[in-house]
Amino acid sequence: MRGGRNVDPLPVSFELNREKMAEAAASTSSTAAPSKESAETAPVPDCESKRLMLFQSCLDSLNKKLSDEYKECLKQLYGPAFESHPQYVDKIHDAFMKSFNTDVSRRMQRFLEEHNIAQKLKELEDISENQFEGVDKAWRPTGLSAVQQQVAVDIEVKMNMMDKLQKDLDKEEAELQELMAKATKYREQSEPVRLGLEEAEKKKKELEASVMKTMEMLRRD
Repeated sequence: MRGGRNVDPLPVSFELNREKMAEAAASTSSTAAPSKESAETAPVPDCESKRLMLFQSCLDSLNKKLSDEYKECLKQLYGPAFESHPQYVDKIHDAFMKSFNTDVSRRMQRFLEEHNIAQKLKELEDISENQFEGVDKAWRPTGLSAVQQQVAVDIEVKMNMMDKLQKDLDKEEAELQELMAKATKYREQSEPVRLGLEEAEKKKKELEASVMKTMEMLRRD
């Protein structure tokens, strides 16, 4: 209570027109037009699904957070000016939130009806609840038996192994080519040295032959 006035702590939350949503869900749940008798006895689809309730809860939480943030902003902006009359801040807040909630609720209701959100949430919930009924509903490639699927998996494993071996082989070949290139480079660099050694060996033999010839001539003399 502020200034002798009771203040509603929370504004009116977003309220969805569930009756209209039920009618919209009923109108789209069947493809053929029902007879008069069936129309009178057909039950209205239960649009109060868990997901719809969760959707409503999210809207309410968002609305509460927005209301709290807006009131805090008003206090910061107008609090000093209306310090002696804080009820004015509450009046501004309540008036704005009432108008805001009315507009948002109308727009949200229009969105839910145009896109048939209630029916879609209900269908989604039905799919989720029935997803474990029967083992044949598990996903598998069309036309493939369990044995064929296992063969496909084995082939994929072997193909991956072959790809890995091919990559290792390519790596080894690249390293071998690099070693061969280095060996060729060293051989080319050592070729002049080898030729020089051969030339020196040839001259050595010629010199030895010349010395032997000279010594032979000296012995004769």
